[in-house]
Amino acid sequence: MTLNDQKCGFSEAWLRAIAAASGYGVQGGTQPDDQSVDITIASRRKGIASNPRLDVQLKCTADDMDAEAEISFALPQKNYEDLRDDKVAVPIILVVVQVPVDPMAWIVAGVSKLEIFRSAWWVSLRGHPDNGNTDSTTVKIPQQQRFTPMALRDIMTRLGSGGLP
Repeated sequence: MTLNDQKCGFSEAWLRAIAAASGYGVQGGTQPDDQSVDITIASRRKGIASNPRLDVQLKCTADDMDAEAEISFALPQKNYEDLRDDKVAVPIILVVVQVPVDPMAWIVAGVSKLEIFRSAWWVSLRGHPDNGNTDSTTVKIPQQQRFTPMALRDIMTRLGSGGLP
């Protein structure tokens, strides 16, 4: 397994753990993404919009991202173009998972708990402008936009109320 394959698997596991802790189901994953969607998060919540769904593009990096007020991530241009589309029926967010450099430090399995390391952030690029780039776009994500169970619940509540992420 390549390091990139390990990062893909780990970021998917991270998202599945957050979704499970939040009480949401997931669909997809473990396949090459389609239209920059790796996983769909589904809710059975009833509201203005019943059973809201959220598509997620996952990225994983070992780059140091903790020093600034916002993190910077170089997103492939194809993904940027897909994620900025404001006409998609199911909203899409980007989730960037940060891991330690050494894969053996990503998880510590103890007797009473399993710890996964580092962090994850999310951002919606819906409606972002066409920038003419061909290779990649550096995306800025505020440090406080961590992808946590509470953040996911807030996003899904907004979707169920007819809003956007």
